[in-house]
Amino acid sequence: MKKKIKILLLINWHISYFSSENKSMQLSDQCFDKKYWFFKYFKEDVEVDVIDTRSLKFIEHFEKKHLRIYIMQTLRILNRIKNYDIIISHGTTSAIFLDFIRQCFKKKTPPHIVIDISSFHQASAKGIIFKLCQFASKSIDCLVYHTPKQGEYFDEQFPWLKEKKEFISFGVDEEYWSKKSFSRIRKEKYIVCVGYRLRDWDTLIKAYQKSNKKYKLVLIGNPDLNICDEMIEVKPFIPVKELMDYIYGAKFSILPLDSYNFSYGQMTLLQQMAMGKVILLSDVPPVESYVSEGLFRYKAKDVADLTKKLNELYSIDENKIMYLGKVNKEKCKTEYSERKMALELEKTIINVLRR
Repeated sequence: MKKKIKILLLINWHISYFSSENKSMQLSDQCFDKKYWFFKYFKEDVEVDVIDTRSLKFIEHFEKKHLRIYIMQTLRILNRIKNYDIIISHGTTSAIFLDFIRQCFKKKTPPHIVIDISSFHQASAKGIIFKLCQFASKSIDCLVYHTPKQGEYFDEQFPWLKEKKEFISFGVDEEYWSKKSFSRIRKEKYIVCVGYRLRDWDTLIKAYQKSNKKYKLVLIGNPDLNICDEMIEVKPFIPVKELMDYIYGAKFSILPLDSYNFSYGQMTLLQQMAMGKVILLSDVPPVESYVSEGLFRYKAKDVADLTKKLNELYSIDENKIMYLGKVNKEKCKTEYSERKMALELEKTIINVLRR
């Protein structure tokens, strides 16, 4: 009889702990058993202990806003680290202090896999934190990343990780985002843009105002936008169920991402693909590897190109929009699912444990 693989997972966000599943929350935001989130898809029998970043508020605030390294999280687990077969850090902010200790003191620990979202310190190539990341990263056993362009950065700035890095496409729980009953939140036709940070609203708003504005534009997530245009509606953060209703009722969605060499925007993109939405997105590194007939791209920061693409999408008839949305939904299910991501990560874990 195979023994369970005991995994210690360090994450750089807060989760809620329950005795059973809370159906109103995504699995990444709750822990109710020893599998947690995408580990439920693993074929191997695993037991996962999840440690989030919570600490004294002022300490956590300082770690998050200034250090961008979670020190207290690592200190909380050091005395029991040998109880596990493998450690996984989701985000280098939750990994670097542990790897610093491993590298500095040659401390023996289980193998450490890092899922890098931010290209260490937001793909920087100078500064104290960057140098610290370089030093600490030499003890990483495997580096997983979700944006192909990150690989070039790692090869240039962290060449010792060249044989230890592995690209795995990010995936979402397509069932959570598609197998629900949705409500049409309004009768008028509209298009939607979702996001609260790292969005190029300036280019989007200028392009939209130059377009023929066939549909109203609803911007969800950033209440600080101040726009005097009756065809543009700004909404703050809203509950997930209401957000789904807005996405469901939209003619199509726009994702105006800024260009950075780290992983972001992919979750928003795939959630909307899972819901069967046609998406117009900027052509930037974080989403360049996601390909589908129902994805349309414009040149980042190019108002004229975005205006042109908006007008082209306005003119597509309803049947074609529905067809392209279904293509996106199927693509998410077969190529960009949480299950596929999990099974690829499981193979990586097994390979690391066999070394």
